Amino acid sequence: MLIMDIGARVSDVVGPLFVDDLTMPDYPLFTRVVRWAVTIGLVAAWLLARFAKPGRLVLVALEGCVTIGLSLVYIHIASIHMGGALSPYAQVFAMFGIMLLLGVRASLVPSPVVRTVIIGGVSVAALFVIAKDAINALDPLVVDGLSYIGGAYVIATAVTSHVIYGLRREVRRALQLGQYTLREKLGEGGMGTVYRAQHAMLQREAAIKLVKPELSADGPRYARVLERFKREAHVTANLKSQNTIQLYDFGVSDEGAFYYVMELLDGINLEVAVANYGPMPPDRVIFLLRQVCESLEEAHAAGLVHRDIKPANIVLCRHGVRHDFVKVLDFGLVTLGPQAEKLDPKLTAEGFAGGTPAYIAPEMAVSADTVDGRADIYALGGVAYWLLSGHAPFERETAMATIMAHVNDAPAPPSSVSEIAIPGKLEALVLECLEKKPTDRPASAAELSRRLKAVSTTDIWDQERAARWWEAHKPAREEAHSSSSQEAAVKVTKALQ
Repeated sequence: MLIMDIGARVSDVVGPLFVDDLTMPDYPLFTRVVRWAVTIGLVAAWLLARFAKPGRLVLVALEGCVTIGLSLVYIHIASIHMGGALSPYAQVFAMFGIMLLLGVRASLVPSPVVRTVIIGGVSVAALFVIAKDAINALDPLVVDGLSYIGGAYVIATAVTSHVIYGLRREVRRALQLGQYTLREKLGEGGMGTVYRAQHAMLQREAAIKLVKPELSADGPRYARVLERFKREAHVTANLKSQNTIQLYDFGVSDEGAFYYVMELLDGINLEVAVANYGPMPPDRVIFLLRQVCESLEEAHAAGLVHRDIKPANIVLCRHGVRHDFVKVLDFGLVTLGPQAEKLDPKLTAEGFAGGTPAYIAPEMAVSADTVDGRADIYALGGVAYWLLSGHAPFERETAMATIMAHVNDAPAPPSSVSEIAIPGKLEALVLECLEKKPTDRPASAAELSRRLKAVSTTDIWDQERAARWWEAHKPAREEAHSSSSQEAAVKVTKALQ
């Protein structure tokens, strides 16, 4: 409505420049006051709806008053602007304005049929009531035509509203998963799509991971995808570490699509953090790695092996009043260790059990069904290498060449490729994590955490320093709502894919 009013004002100025014998309207003072009051009122209504977020009833009443009020203004302006010889056309002009207004409303404003008929009927009827004398002076055929056009257009807008309103309701139902309503899409991976969502009763935001519906066309592959999703949901639901992503709910939509609901993190994954802000100081790396160890310690104690520890699966976030709080994600490749039954070979064939080439442990490449928690220790050594240097331990041209480097080659010390000074003890511990033989690595996540704590650095990374870094860089949801919101949101939630 505001755009229409602005367009009318622009037309008053621009029209005379292109149309011969057309001049700017010379409205009397009262009409000018009414026009400015309408513009100011529309601006105020837009600001109220945009920023004050009033309730539904207030918005409905506000929209109805604006539509009917504009109709009255069109009637008044037509009677003033089209006087003299043009006065017989004034009511036709007003009717066209009301029709344009109702047509735009039917297309843009969510409105049930009854409300549309009432608002449209009142707007059209106002013309016949206010301009009664002028209409009675018209030829009966013109009056009959105005009545027919007005009534027909009210019915047409009611049908339009019915169709559009129904479609919008269908969309809302399609975006409803249990008690959760999907908002915007945050990211998309090969198997699933991640949405921001909100719980209907708790009004709590969450992240929902939904299996791509198009995968259902490939029956066997879809079954394997569901197997991984269910595995991830069951495992994550039973892990209680504060450094493991929390799972709220999971289920199947009315259309048969599997989904699960996780906490929505206010942060950025370690892959993007280093890519955007460069390698991290050693004391901060130790601070973060020890939190990852907390998550892995619980998983390993339960006989679980994550199998896909990498920077993109570790999110750095603000958690309550704490900064640099680590969350470990994506337990979709988890196995029960070498003593349990082997992973379904179909999952391996699908590429689900192979980890990520840049951080894969040598034993996973050679015999993936015999790995234990020390494979996660190796991958965590690769994460440490990335955090300290901005490089993976091995960077080859192909995935296979990278995997073979993990099996056969010794990594260069991170200090040789890093721009920051790395304490010798920390570098030695990182290289120990990257040893080819599992027996040559730290025996457990708990042991690695203790040894990281024992590494002395010149500074200690604490909450005060972390808070200053976050305040300076703001690498979280603020980025997701920037001009490149889609790209930033994918970065923020990449690990959820």
